[in-house]
Amino acid sequence: MDIFTAAMLGNLAIVQAMIEAQPEALTATGAHGIPLLHHAKMGGEQAQPVFDYLQTKMTEEATA
Repeated sequence: MDIFTAAMLGNLAIVQAMIEAQPEALTATGAHGIPLLHHAKMGGEQAQPVFDYLQTKMTEEATA
């Protein structure tokens, strides 16, 4: 499963592991140019923890 699918399906453990291994994935875009954060948003309620995690990580990156 790729990080975009994991984000949309709400699989936080996979997303966290991939971000830890490849921090640049945080700002990656999928095959159709859709950002990772938007994939999580499209996942709805089940992906809300992933969306929240990604937002927090992006804020941390912006203030670092």
